[in-house]
Amino acid sequence: MTVQTPPELQAYGWSTVDLWCAPAMTGLYAFMTHAQPFWADLHAVLDKMLGGAASGQATDPEVARVICAVVLSGLFASRTVVNFGLFKSMQKCESHILSLTSR
Repeated sequence: MTVQTPPELQAYGWSTVDLWCAPAMTGLYAFMTHAQPFWADLHAVLDKMLGGAASGQATDPEVARVICAVVLSGLFASRTVVNFGLFKSMQKCESHILSLTSR
């Protein structure tokens, strides 16, 4: 029996998502709440480009926090799936199921 450091605690185990999720969530929160005039203008421009009514209203800060928390939870959950190799095992199961149905 040997003891070793888990892969997610080794160097570069979690760093990729951790490096860009903080600025992405900060930008998303600022975009939704119009924390600065730039974000309000960007929100109006994107709303017009996507065919919205261009109301330019900011999202309630509590709602914006919940949205950011849900997105962040999704990022961390997907990071865990990738780090533990669960995605590869799901692909193997899917290919096995497809081979069985094509018979």
